[in-house]
Amino acid sequence: MNNQIVFAAFDDRKGPVPVIFNCEKSIANKVAIKSIVSTLSAREGQKKVEGEAIIPFPDEGLLGFIYYVSLDQKTTTGDFRVISLTFLAPSASANNLYSNAAILSNQAREIGEEINSSFIYGEPLAGGLEQKIFSWGISEETEVDIREVAIEEKPITLLDLYSFFPPVTGFRKYEDPLSYSLLAFLMEIPVVLSGPDPKHLFDFANIFQKIYQVKELRIELTIPVISKFAAQKIQKIPRADVVLLTDDQHKKSFFSRDPLVILTTYQEYKTPYHKFEEKYLKRVGEWLKKSRDITHDEELSLRTIKIEVDGIDDRLNQLIFLADGKRSMSTKEVQDFIDKSTRLHIDKELLDFLIDISLVSHKIPAKKLNILLSPSKPYEDLEFRSKDTIGMVNV
Repeated sequence: MNNQIVFAAFDDRKGPVPVIFNCEKSIANKVAIKSIVSTLSAREGQKKVEGEAIIPFPDEGLLGFIYYVSLDQKTTTGDFRVISLTFLAPSASANNLYSNAAILSNQAREIGEEINSSFIYGEPLAGGLEQKIFSWGISEETEVDIREVAIEEKPITLLDLYSFFPPVTGFRKYEDPLSYSLLAFLMEIPVVLSGPDPKHLFDFANIFQKIYQVKELRIELTIPVISKFAAQKIQKIPRADVVLLTDDQHKKSFFSRDPLVILTTYQEYKTPYHKFEEKYLKRVGEWLKKSRDITHDEELSLRTIKIEVDGIDDRLNQLIFLADGKRSMSTKEVQDFIDKSTRLHIDKELLDFLIDISLVSHKIPAKKLNILLSPSKPYEDLEFRSKDTIGMVNV
């Protein structure tokens, strides 16, 4: 199969331009611009960069795996010249592209090393290098289209995330978490959508799904909750897809498993806490024990939950503008993404959400959803995803 490949570089006068390509020139020009521009945040404050991204081209019905790297050669402005390799696949093949990202990454890095050692911008490519670029995506072992080979995803660490997107105001602090979360999606890094209202979280999931035009996205949800354990006592929090935490815990604690990007959809609140009724606690506990085969003597320690909703229209507007890349959306258009009844004051509704999470998994574009409720002992004493961790539920 003839893969569509675009090799682009940053030109001193013209900006991002395609060097060689085997697709339509109009597509190659657009890919060159988008692939090089996507490195701007990563280059901020850094001399050299290397990274990957998966970016949609909805107008062309394509999805691109992008590898970018700074060469050892410099431009007339003194900056290191950035090049990109883009592997284009039909949007309908998104799952295959994601599943084979690690193979594409390994091959791209090998090609990038050869480009760095033998390519001089403005001069013709060596025949062997050009052939190697256009052979990108073909498995040397099987001689078949790489997108048809199923593999495990490449792990990305939290340190990788910080090297790609350095914090703006200090370690682990971001002035614009939505922007960084969007970039994390482009880097295929899971994002934690954190908030007290499951309807908001579903809406965010649907937004990302529509933006990237894929059937599945790795989205993880968190819902803040008040437990009997003080936030300052929690040193590490086990990784889960749904984590019930307090506002203070988000500020003072860190997670023991990465990668994580925390996006909070809640701010300061004045609404009082609302206690759950004992019968609902018991119902949740029984359901979770069955799902994880937890012993009968383990108790669910969920005491109260914070009830509060904040206005996020402006931030959603910003997010959609960034994702679209062409235009901003009006407040009315943004509001169409949000459920009209945004206030959730009844504890039963949220509990029903937790209890029936396995039945609503079709609303969340993810293969698996895990839930972690406050256990009967401190988080730091838990063994990650063991029977001692109450509430891990595979859907």
